[in-house]
Amino acid sequence: MKYTEDQLNQINNYFFGIPKIYADIVEKICSKEKIVKNNKAREYLIHGVNRRINILNQCIENIFEIYPPDRNTLLGLSNVTTICINLHAFLINVYGIIENLSLFIAYENNLFDPSISEKKQRNKMGLYKKDFYIKLNDNLKNHFSSEKSQAWYNEYAKNYRDALAHRIPPYVPPMELSDEDIKMRNEIEEKINNYKADGTNYNELHEMLNKTWTIGSPANYFLHSFSEKSKLVPIHIQIINDMITIKEMIFIVLDNI
Repeated sequence: MKYTEDQLNQINNYFFGIPKIYADIVEKICSKEKIVKNNKAREYLIHGVNRRINILNQCIENIFEIYPPDRNTLLGLSNVTTICINLHAFLINVYGIIENLSLFIAYENNLFDPSISEKKQRNKMGLYKKDFYIKLNDNLKNHFSSEKSQAWYNEYAKNYRDALAHRIPPYVPPMELSDEDIKMRNEIEEKINNYKADGTNYNELHEMLNKTWTIGSPANYFLHSFSEKSKLVPIHIQIINDMITIKEMIFIVLDNI
């Protein structure tokens, strides 16, 4: 999977707009925080949503710095691991913002039943849970019940968060191999398997092992489980799209409290 020239230009244009998106979100939260009446709602907004937005912004910067979309050299194990760390932090905090916003709404709009413990009720609060969003005004209800929003949440946000927390963690492959690359790699691996060291000099073996990390091209996507037929998700496009989606979500919630 390789980006076209048009895709690269589009990705870079959107990436350069991320600081503005981040600033707009922070400004929106700060301006609305003044009219929030419930202390727990304020905590979920300021210490939940706002902190997580900071993490999303930094993760995008980190990923683009290590792995610009036009990079044509392999990342290497260390960089792949660092990207996965940032990707994991990004995914879990995207999901966390959704959860924090639902609790923000629940506390600010007094949706808790005083006869039932808050702990039990918190599990039932969710922007994408029908029993929850039908209690909201039409603007919020229409947004979170829309086909587009439901698909983003169920097929991507929840899917990849659940994989990260419970199953196979999402990851960026260390390389993408063509048929010719696979043939070359197989030849080297066969030599490695048949290699007989003399007990003192492993330079040749090390050279062959290092060679396997120079074959192929960067994989600009992530996935989780092969057995679950996880889709290949273009990493640069997706994390930018998620930041835009989260901004829309935060704005519509704060404009309808």
